[in-house]
Amino acid sequence: MLGAGFSVYRAADFDRQPAFAAAFDALCDADWRAAGVWRWRGFLTADGPHPMVVIAQRDEAGTLLGVIVGLWQPEPVNRFDDLFDRATELSPRWRDELGWPIGGFWHFIALTVAPAARGSGAQQALVAAALAWVLDRGGVAQVRTLSPAQGLPEAAAALAALPDLAALSAPDRMRLAIAGLCDEKGRPWLPILRVHPSNGADLEALLFDSRADEVRSGAVTLRFAYQRSAEARAEQLARLQAWTAARAAVIAAGHAVQVSTSRGPAWFVEPEGALAPPWSGLR
Repeated sequence: MLGAGFSVYRAADFDRQPAFAAAFDALCDADWRAAGVWRWRGFLTADGPHPMVVIAQRDEAGTLLGVIVGLWQPEPVNRFDDLFDRATELSPRWRDELGWPIGGFWHFIALTVAPAARGSGAQQALVAAALAWVLDRGGVAQVRTLSPAQGLPEAAAALAALPDLAALSAPDRMRLAIAGLCDEKGRPWLPILRVHPSNGADLEALLFDSRADEVRSGAVTLRFAYQRSAEARAEQLARLQAWTAARAAVIAAGHAVQVSTSRGPAWFVEPEGALAPPWSGLR
C-alpha cells in the first residue's frame, strides 16, 4: 500500500488532469528535458502506446515533490529505442479486474525529485512506494529499471588517461568505469549506481546502443532488477555495502589510482577478487 502523500496516476490522467500534467512537466523540466531524456513524455496520454503509471509524492501543502514513472512490458526491455517503434498489445490475460497489467515487467524509466527535496531520502521513498504498488497488484509482476548511464562517457574518458587502459575499446572502458571508478568512500562514481542499488537492486544488464536521445550516457542504458522479496533486496544491499567498505579501505591505504573528473577527483580500484562488483550484470 502507498503511504501518506503518495498518489497513483494512469497515463490517461495526463489528458484528464491538466493541472497535474503541468506540475509534472515543471518538475521534470530541468532534469529530463535538459538531459535529452524526454521522448517518452509523449507516451503519457490516453491513447499512448504502452501501459504506464506515475507514482507521485506531495507535501502537506499539495506541492509535487517527486515522481517515478513505470512502463509495463511482457518481457524485460533490452533496447529503450524499440519502445518508440511498436505499441504494447495488452491482451485480456494480462489484465486484472481494474484493467491494470498483471505479471510481466514494470520498468521504472524516470525518477526525479524537486531540488528542495534532494538529499532528504525522497528518491528512496519514491522507489519504495513504486515498488510497493507493483508488488501489491497481485500476480507475479517483476520490477526493472531503464536508467540512462549519465556521466559514463566522461568516466570512460578518465580511465583512458591511464596507460594500462588507454588501448581498451570504449565499451570495455565503460564496463571498467562502472565496476571500478568510485569516490574516496568507495561509492560508485556514477550517480545512478547509487540510487537503485541503495534500495537493494541488482545491476542486471548494461545495454549498449540502447537510447539515441541521451548523449550524456553514450547511448547506454543500465537495467536494474528489484527482487520481490524484501530479504533478497536486503542481502543485495549488504553485498553492496561490504564492497563499498572494501574499496574505501583500498583507497585509504593508497592502493588506488586517482583520476580527474568534472566533479573533482575519483579513484579507480581494480575490480578483481573481493573487489569485484556485487552485480550480476558485470560478472
